[in-house]
Amino acid sequence: MKRGTWFWLVAGFLILGLCGYLLPRAWLNLADHNAYQQLLRDARQLDHEINEAVLSARLGLLLHYDPLVEKTAALKRTHAALANTPSYMLVPGRQTLTDHLKQAEGLRARKAVLIEQFKTDFAVLRNSLAYFPKLVTDISHRFSTRDDGGEVIPLLNRILEDALVYHHTASPENESRLRSGLEALQGHLAAVGDRTDAADLQLVLAHANVILQRKPIVEALLGELVNMPTSPIYDAMQMRLDSEYAGAQSRAQGQRLVVYVLSMLMLIGVFSLIIRQFTHSDRALRVAEKKFRSIFEKAGEGIFQTTPDGQYLEANPALARFYGYGSVSELIQQITDIRGQLYVDPKRRDAFRRQLEKDGHVFSFESEIRRKDGSIAWISENAHAVRDSASKLLYYEGIVADITQRKNADYDRERRNQRELLHQRCLLGLAQFDKTDFKKALCEILDTTAYTLGVNRVTAWRLFDAGTPEESIKAIGTFDLDRREHRSDEYHFHSRDFPNYFAAIRRETCIAAPDAVTDPRMSEFAECYLQPLGVASTLDVPIWAQGHLAGVFTIERTGARHEWEDDEVDFALSAANLVAVCFETAERVLAQKEAARERERAEQLLLNILPGTIARRLQAGEGLIADSFAEATVLFADIVNFTELSAGIPPQAVVSLLNKIFSAFDQLAEDFGLEKIKTIGDAYMVVGGVPAPRGDHVEAVAEMALRMLDRCAELTRDARVPVNMRIGINTGPVVAGVIGIKKFIYDLWGDTVNLASRMESHGVSGHIQVTTAVYERLRGKYTFVDRGLIDIKGRGQQTVFLLKGPCTETATTTV
Repeated sequence: MKRGTWFWLVAGFLILGLCGYLLPRAWLNLADHNAYQQLLRDARQLDHEINEAVLSARLGLLLHYDPLVEKTAALKRTHAALANTPSYMLVPGRQTLTDHLKQAEGLRARKAVLIEQFKTDFAVLRNSLAYFPKLVTDISHRFSTRDDGGEVIPLLNRILEDALVYHHTASPENESRLRSGLEALQGHLAAVGDRTDAADLQLVLAHANVILQRKPIVEALLGELVNMPTSPIYDAMQMRLDSEYAGAQSRAQGQRLVVYVLSMLMLIGVFSLIIRQFTHSDRALRVAEKKFRSIFEKAGEGIFQTTPDGQYLEANPALARFYGYGSVSELIQQITDIRGQLYVDPKRRDAFRRQLEKDGHVFSFESEIRRKDGSIAWISENAHAVRDSASKLLYYEGIVADITQRKNADYDRERRNQRELLHQRCLLGLAQFDKTDFKKALCEILDTTAYTLGVNRVTAWRLFDAGTPEESIKAIGTFDLDRREHRSDEYHFHSRDFPNYFAAIRRETCIAAPDAVTDPRMSEFAECYLQPLGVASTLDVPIWAQGHLAGVFTIERTGARHEWEDDEVDFALSAANLVAVCFETAERVLAQKEAARERERAEQLLLNILPGTIARRLQAGEGLIADSFAEATVLFADIVNFTELSAGIPPQAVVSLLNKIFSAFDQLAEDFGLEKIKTIGDAYMVVGGVPAPRGDHVEAVAEMALRMLDRCAELTRDARVPVNMRIGINTGPVVAGVIGIKKFIYDLWGDTVNLASRMESHGVSGHIQVTTAVYERLRGKYTFVDRGLIDIKGRGQQTVFLLKGPCTETATTTV
């Protein structure tokens, strides 16, 4: 064998060995790459589901925490699997992914700790929120029968409303309002005498303080959980993976180029072996290309090559299917302008090209695209610019990932957050609305619910005859959004006709029925209510007031069925609570009006017994009432020979006569501003200057005495027997007070009172007899007859006078 032959033979074997070394590295293991990408997507999805589960737990929609624990454990296993990086990566890339994974695992461990804290704190908060309304309504029910209920019940309802509002919107203003109510209740505790009531009020304060303390903690834990920067870490890992994959592709392409060059040199150099070696190399090359083409076509993500001006050079079937085309050739033939035909916003293609020209690559470039059928989707592109040795741009190549589901989830979350904010503002407005006007408040709740949720009908139903065979619900108010009007539909349903529904409203927190006609809880209403009104979906919330079922709050959609979302259910529950507050407020207002009427009747009865100022002092809690008056004028009047008179007429006539005379005297006392003290049989006692001192008390009593004689004569003119009166008056100091604990009276004591009584008993029939003290006060103003000295029992000789009337000239006559 010639020397050249040996040379080329050796060279050929060397070339073959080098090709054998390079060939396995010239094609990437896409299965390894795709598996790692899927793990990244799984980790991102699990992290998102953990956040959604925490939010659901916060809204009370998560019945237990097992799904949350399972997803956290699954995320930990996914992180462990991500530690096995793809084989085509270089050491720096592996190290970067490892560092990011450590950060993600650290955040996952922190999230697990926070979830445990959230479960503990939220359980305490939810317990207080569940027990707090029932406790308030029970206490309000007890206080409704007490005198101080008018102060405590509104305060408790205000604290309940403020606590519910603070639970929905934990703002500083709502916290301040709730704390203000709690301070007012704390101040009222000192006035509560009953230990049980005081303990219950202390329990109200305790639960409210739990809400104040735990709500910020739960919200802080929730905020830290949801806002953990896990997505940026996964994005960084994805970007690094894509970068390493693009680099591996470039390296593989270079290695393939080396293989091709060496193969050509081997063909030229080893001519003697060219046919056999060429055949072998050609066969190996075809197998490799077929393998590459198979991987290329079976890849899960879209792969493309495009010209800078926007035409496809190459694409894989996954990309064609995603864009809605039947084949790659159809995609290449029909899309001749990527900028105008594919991108919803053509400016995104311009930005894509500018970034490629500037940096030579793009990562996670997100855009909206239009599929062949016109539907909109979101894509994320990773691409790089391919240039020749002279740096002339040849084409762009890269991969496309479908991120429509993630974008839709982000949009739904944002829309849900905005709608929840709107719901909170509406509920806050309703909570601050005046609920003392029941009809107005109910109408406000009904139409606000209809407009906020965009439903067709909202109705409030009242429960009657609860717990009896005649138990029923009746519509008390309906708002029809289609007609923009409040209606008074006479719908009345009995429990005996709808047993499943009545059992459900007692058993369930709410009845969400997307298909009301087929729902077993609602189907009883199909023929009589749902179908005639065209109702497709219903959301019914039982109304509980003072610990008892009081009615139902119903929300109805007509037309197509509707899946009720969590925020709609949450709004309906809060609106039903406000209707319950309206029910309780209406009952409380009615009770307060009845109590006020009873108090007014009691006060009027007390005023008929006692002077107004004395009655108010007794109501204020003053124990012993005894006052001394330096000046007062006392009058005693008696019907002469009343015993003999009454013996000759029937008892009814006796009482009627006395009532007629003394009622006239009562009116005279009121006209002259004097105070009637009492009647004893046929005797009548009145005083001037007591309990309110006045300077003209002597003149006022004298005027009343003169009018008493006239009124008695007028009233008895037609009587079958003559009626005459004796009147005695004295003026001076007296002591006045209230005596007794049953049938108590306001009475007078002192020498002035005794002497006034003696003036009457020693007087003259049909005349007014007064003491010297009265005469001295009225001399010159009234006419008197001087009776001189007469014997007064227990007092001896006393000078007395007969009051005749106002004088026109000074005159005193002695008889």
